[in-house]
Amino acid sequence: MFLDAATSLISRMTYDAPGAASRVTVEESYSDYRTVKGLQVAFKAAVRRGGGALIERTLRTFDFNVAIDPALFVRPS
Repeated sequence: MFLDAATSLISRMTYDAPGAASRVTVEESYSDYRTVKGLQVAFKAAVRRGGGALIERTLRTFDFNVAIDPALFVRPS
């Protein structure tokens, strides 16, 4: 895990994961941190596997501790 020296926020993480023939290095990088209700959230992230781009994501909105409609937990009949 790598922390940004100026902000102490996570800038990237690396780890080994299973690959087709051997283990490969995966790197996740985080940026565009914004404060959401006092919590720092990385609105941009990128994942690279074995040196190649795997996925990039950008959050448009983020919220937490929101009310969930109880109907979502009703088992269909």
